[in-house]
Parts: sequence; C-alpha cells; structure tokens
Amino acid sequence: MYKEVADNFVVITKLKVFDNTTRKPPGDPLHSAGLLAQVPNNPRDRLKENWVMVNLGYQETALGSESKSTENSVSKLSKKHLTASEGLVMLCRVGDWLFTYRWTQDDAGWAKLTQFKHPDLPQRLQVRLVVNSDKKDATIRAEFDDIRFHAPQTKLDGLPFLKP
Repeated sequence: MYKEVADNFVVITKLKVFDNTTRKPPGDPLHSAGLLAQVPNNPRDRLKENWVMVNLGYQETALGSESKSTENSVSKLSKKHLTASEGLVMLCRVGDWLFTYRWTQDDAGWAKLTQFKHPDLPQRLQVRLVVNSDKKDATIRAEFDDIRFHAPQTKLDGLPFLKP
C-alpha cells in the first residue's frame, strides 16, 4: 500500500517498533520500521532501484535511526544512536533534495538526520510505511499511529517547524 505524491512533500508518521513476543524494543539486527519514498520500478529490474528511507529500530549493533538513499541500487546510509524504539519520523522533498528527520525521547524537537540530493528522481514518487527484517521468522512488530501528508508551498513551509 502506498500513496503517490508529486513535487514537494512532507510526510510524517508516529511509530513504535518492538519484538512481538517480549513487547520490548527489538534486539535483533536490522529490525526497524519507518517511511520509504521510491520510484515505481519494474519488479524484474532490481538494478535500478531508487528510493530514500528513514526508520527507527534496531540497526546492526544497537537501537537507532537510519536514513538511507539508494540510487541505481547503490545505497548510502547514516545511522544515529537511540535509547528507545518509538517516536516520529519525517521525510521531506524540496526540489532535488530529500531530508530525513526524527523526533524521539532523545531529541528536543525535530532532529535533522540527513539530506540527499536526487536530481534523478521523477516528479511522482510512491510513499509507503515499511517494516524491515533480515530474518525469515522475525518477531518484529511495528505500530503506526498515523501518517500525515503535507504539500509545502515554499522551501521553509512544513519542514522541521511542524509540530507532532
């Protein structure tokens, strides 16, 4: 399930990621959830994936947030430490730039995570909620309280000044 968005956009979701059996933050590597904006692709052409993602959860070695940009199936990523696995994540597009933010108990407000320049992205993208695991029998669970879309009219309208 996704929403197709065009031009500049801001999307925010409130989420909690946890182990479904213990109801505690995930402890297995690469168990996370968040937002993904992607170019619609032919599913048989895995060499041309283009997307940006922001998530919260257990990364490779600890709880944290991750921002990742993938261009022609080559990824760049940034991870930041967290003490909890719940909060808000925001993904913004302004022109050729995509920005990722989080707001958790570790942050005093919107914390900018990354900015990625993507002049290659088309006007229309698919934005979706994502849950990640690299295990076949994963016990990860993500609860999303809401998802909000906003179309900023100017560069500053709707960026980290939005309140949760």
